[in-house]
Amino acid sequence: MASKPSSKVNHIPADEPKRQAHNAEASAATALEHELTFRDAVRLYPKAIGFSLLFSMAIIMEGYDMALIGSFYGYESFRNKYGNQPDPDGGMVISADWQTYIQVGGMCGQIFGLYLNGWVSDAIGYKKTMILAQIIMVAFTFIVFFAKNIEMILAGQILMGIPWGVFQTLTLAYASDIAPVVLRPYLTAYVNLCWVIGQLISAGVLRGFLNLDNQWSYRVPFALQWMWPPFIILGTIFAPESPWWLVRMGRHEDAKKAILGLVTPQPDLKFDADAQVSMIHETNELEKATSAGTNYWHCFMRADLRRTEIASITYVAQAMCGSVLMGYSVQFYERAGLSSNSAFTLNIVQYSVGAIGVILSWFLMARYGRRALDSINTIEGENDCIGAQL
Repeated sequence: MASKPSSKVNHIPADEPKRQAHNAEASAATALEHELTFRDAVRLYPKAIGFSLLFSMAIIMEGYDMALIGSFYGYESFRNKYGNQPDPDGGMVISADWQTYIQVGGMCGQIFGLYLNGWVSDAIGYKKTMILAQIIMVAFTFIVFFAKNIEMILAGQILMGIPWGVFQTLTLAYASDIAPVVLRPYLTAYVNLCWVIGQLISAGVLRGFLNLDNQWSYRVPFALQWMWPPFIILGTIFAPESPWWLVRMGRHEDAKKAILGLVTPQPDLKFDADAQVSMIHETNELEKATSAGTNYWHCFMRADLRRTEIASITYVAQAMCGSVLMGYSVQFYERAGLSSNSAFTLNIVQYSVGAIGVILSWFLMARYGRRALDSINTIEGENDCIGAQL
């Protein structure tokens, strides 16, 4: 006896066609972004480049701020005002203990700011976080500007470290979110250049006020920290919010508007804002699925442990190469026998060489890759350290 044909009907979910359309748009947007050349990306994303450079100004400000205090130890007027022990050569000096407290205090503030940024920026967005951090920076600068003693300097450094920590991660995250893949290495590497630019500006300002033998020789450089926030806040108001953050918040229409605010359409280049939003949405959903059921302990398990080691060593190398000691360069030069004028001039040369190194890294990184460049620099750094001891 022949069996009856099955009357079962396979129902297709109502949202299935829409989901497939989103997947197709996301795939097309991903393919177009990876096919985009550097030249075409610059033509299509000039606004994104500009807004990324604007956010990176916060790092220029931070590089300037952080380079001040270490160089002030070479200022006689600063030492006489805040020194806590007599100098055998006359005047006052700030003891090594207090110099360490101030240096470590600023770093503690930065660590707190680094963690705080993750929560705050995820809750209120990148723009509001940047504006809030700039306002806090303005407020805390009053502490060091009107400091009466070394304890107030320490308190100011700790508190200013909080917005400094926010800037360090916020600028990189914003640059990565708004730029296409081909531009991300350059815009994120530009953040390193911003550090050097800020330090170079600081060295130039300090050299200019070196021969002013009164309190304004160090108060004016402190006051110049107020120069940056108004421009950064004003520019941030007009900058688009991160489309990735907007999609995570479920604000797809706002994300589309943000994307359109980052591009300048070109007649010979394909671009679809809706497809970009779909790509971001699909990527977020994939990340949610991948990270489901995971926690920080998984960073130290199996294959993820190797990734954690690579990321940690890469970041630790930036500090272990001696960059922290650069803030004390003027002191070292003076102890080596150079005059104050020569020490501050050599400090400017030092940061200028650093700027050249960052610019060279853009071209070398594109040609040889990050791993090869990092290995060569590590070997060269070790040779330089050995040579300095001979």
